[in-house]
Amino acid sequence: MLFAALKDDLLGYYKRRIILFFGIFVFISCILFARLFILQIIQYEQLAVDANRNRIKTKEIIAERGFIYDSKMNLLVSNTPSYDLVLNKDDIRRGDDIIGMLKRVKEVIDFDMNKVMKDLKDKHIPSVLISRGLNLSDIAYFEEYADDFAGLSVELHSVRKYADGLSYSHILGYVSEATPYDIERNKGIYKRGSYIGTMGVELQYEEILRGSSGSMEIERDARGRIVNILREDPAAAGNDIVLTIDAELQQYAAEVMENKKGAVVVLDIADNSMLTLYSAPSYDLNMFTPYLNETEWERIHRDKRSPLINRPIEGQYAPGSVYKVAMALAGYEEKAVTPETAYKCLGIFHLNSYFSYRCWKKTGHGKVNMQEALAQSCDVYFYNLGLSLDIDRMEYYSKILSLGEYTGIDLPNEKTGIYPSRKWKKAARGDIWYPGDTVNTSIGQGYMTATPLQIGVMMSGVFNGGKVYKPRILKGIIDQNTGEYTEKESELKHQIYVSKEIQDNIMAGLIDAVYKQGGTSGRARVKEMKIGGKTGTAQVVSAKITERYEKDEIPEEYKDHAWFTGVFPSKEPKYVIVVLAENSGGGGASAAPIGGKIIKKMLDMGYVSPDKNKR
Repeated sequence: MLFAALKDDLLGYYKRRIILFFGIFVFISCILFARLFILQIIQYEQLAVDANRNRIKTKEIIAERGFIYDSKMNLLVSNTPSYDLVLNKDDIRRGDDIIGMLKRVKEVIDFDMNKVMKDLKDKHIPSVLISRGLNLSDIAYFEEYADDFAGLSVELHSVRKYADGLSYSHILGYVSEATPYDIERNKGIYKRGSYIGTMGVELQYEEILRGSSGSMEIERDARGRIVNILREDPAAAGNDIVLTIDAELQQYAAEVMENKKGAVVVLDIADNSMLTLYSAPSYDLNMFTPYLNETEWERIHRDKRSPLINRPIEGQYAPGSVYKVAMALAGYEEKAVTPETAYKCLGIFHLNSYFSYRCWKKTGHGKVNMQEALAQSCDVYFYNLGLSLDIDRMEYYSKILSLGEYTGIDLPNEKTGIYPSRKWKKAARGDIWYPGDTVNTSIGQGYMTATPLQIGVMMSGVFNGGKVYKPRILKGIIDQNTGEYTEKESELKHQIYVSKEIQDNIMAGLIDAVYKQGGTSGRARVKEMKIGGKTGTAQVVSAKITERYEKDEIPEEYKDHAWFTGVFPSKEPKYVIVVLAENSGGGGASAAPIGGKIIKKMLDMGYVSPDKNKR
């Protein structure tokens, strides 16, 4: 009986255990089945999409930027490959030690850890650029140890390649990574990591050069390697552009301006197309390829010579005596003077019993007419002419010639300079206009400032019969799809009638300035061809300051700016040149020789022919 009862108890105990285990098994099976049902039936479509998302990726194809050529189809800017290290956020697995991985990457290549961490936290950025321009050993390392760097990949992009990174930097400008402002302003066009034109032609003609990006769907294996391209929407490359600039002449201007500060401008009188637009000192565009590091950027910004300023269009200087050409035009047009009108120069001009103004030549020029006044740059003559015209008429002709306003050149950051007037002085100085202000303005001093390009436009307007065109640097566009070339036409901005007689009368004074004894522009002389020229000197500080020093001991920053502007050939003018040499003293001694060299170079290049009687 005892054993029977014990047996029944044991059997009952095991039955209960079996039932419990069976119940647990059934419960767990139900949970697994339910989960399997949810995954396979209810969530199948969503999970399938997620799985495909991990397996199939849409990759952006960056468009190639258009090429840039000079006027003779010499290639100035093209593209070259750049291998970049990129971290794709979608490939980061849960639990991956991203910070530890990035620290290992930093042992191989240098990059901005703070920027990368900031981009990692930004939900709007699908992939983070680690570093541009990897060398071959870096590429080999990251490919070999790809399994140790979750989400990292080496991608091929293109960056700009420059035929000459120094001579054309202020014309071409550069590209840089689009800022959040650029992206917000151009939604759908730029993303984080996109490149955009930042200065010069690259900025001005961004819409033409950038092209449009494409995309492709790629299939990847478990290790993230591309195994198949499912769909491809090709990118459309940007259009090419042709500039009016002559590369050889531009490089020569850079050569003659070496170790100087200033500007060189050469314009075609017929339509104000630019042959040369050089700013010194320059900076090397190759520093931006594939990227510019912060150290170099800080060095450029802190350079006291200000190499980033495009002096032909941004530098604003007192024009000094080169402005006398505009005064001559106004005087003739208004019949305030004739070629025979003469004023006596004794070296000083008395406005009244309180104010007197000196001529640059202390002993005076004697009795001079317009031709002689231009040739010898007599200040007293133009003091008298200015008071005869009055500031209102002077302003009228100056504004027509684009002084004190934008010339309209197709480059960014152009400055207007200042053409002072009654209205301007009241607004800027809170004061009325005095006759002494007119006297100072009549020789390009006082409140007046101008850019070298404005002086070039002024000269071409005088010697092409009064047609003032907007200067242009774009010659034409080459369509990437059709290969068709479209020429850009010049745009007329202002126009007055300047007779051939007035042109010849002014030219006579400019010819004498170069070739006659006592002329101020003799150092610009070209033996093979007759030219017209005018120099100018712009004071940087008061004469009272420089008088404290011996001539050879004046600090560079106190020295006058030197101007030279020339028009050639003298009989049938085709080109205008402007040279501005900062802190170099008088225009005749420093700027005129540079102008003469460039004119001689253009003669050698065939732009102009020698005079028949000079051969």
